[in-house]
Amino acid sequence: MRSRTRQSRSPPNCVPALFILAALGCPGARTAGTDAKPQRDYFDREGNLFHGKLQDEAKRSAPISPDTIAIGLLKNEHGGKNLTYIPSELRVVYKNTTPVTWLAWDAPFTLKFKPRGNQLWPFEEPEAPIESTTTGAIQSARRTVRADADPGAYHFTVHLATQPTPYDDDDCPPIIIQ
Repeated sequence: MRSRTRQSRSPPNCVPALFILAALGCPGARTAGTDAKPQRDYFDREGNLFHGKLQDEAKRSAPISPDTIAIGLLKNEHGGKNLTYIPSELRVVYKNTTPVTWLAWDAPFTLKFKPRGNQLWPFEEPEAPIESTTTGAIQSARRTVRADADPGAYHFTVHLATQPTPYDDDDCPPIIIQ
């Protein structure tokens, strides 16, 4: 008969392996008790990586321009969703003709130009609401910023036609010509 003392002295053989796996796989285990500091470039690095992944996924369905705005819904902590744009503004170079693509996976969308002051339509295409079209798994729309468009921030409204509840934003991310 074995004594209980002997059984409680040695941990199971798998404990060292579990400890190592936890230390390697758990972010908290990697930084607990260390001098780990936030990485200053984290948002820039990871945000650009995420935007690149969105572009790569969209390219599987439709041709897109390098200057792209993704429109989508992200769950919030209250059981709802937030209308989200990546990036939150798109900067283009003054006196350059620049193709711009808007993308959405959630639903069709419509953008309407919302001029500030005496702004004129900044695109080469005729002025009209910008309606997305379905291509593969995404909705997309493309316009080309005119080289002679004045510098400034060009704002738009957006309507994302999700069902049963659509999302509307009176001030979609601007295209900034600088």
